Amino acid sequence: RSLEASRRCAVVLRGGLEMAAALLIADRIAGRDGLPMDPRRILFVTTPQIAETYGGVMARLFDGMDFSPRLCYETEA
Repeated sequence: RSLEASRRCAVVLRGGLEMAAALLIADRIAGRDGLPMDPRRILFVTTPQIAETYGGVMARLFDGMDFSPRLCYETEA
């Protein structure tokens, strides 16, 4: 649903490995089933700590996608 929603509005996914894996699965399903989406409206947000710890694994998940999600790091106040 998130990928299809990206046709109408921005979609922000916040998390770590689980959310990156969910995005990969959604991308594969969208490709298989021909679901329309606008990857320019999908933003993946994580913390610098998660990126540092799991960055390699997350990069491999993102490499498996049909698009490169925009990445953003949030900082804790």
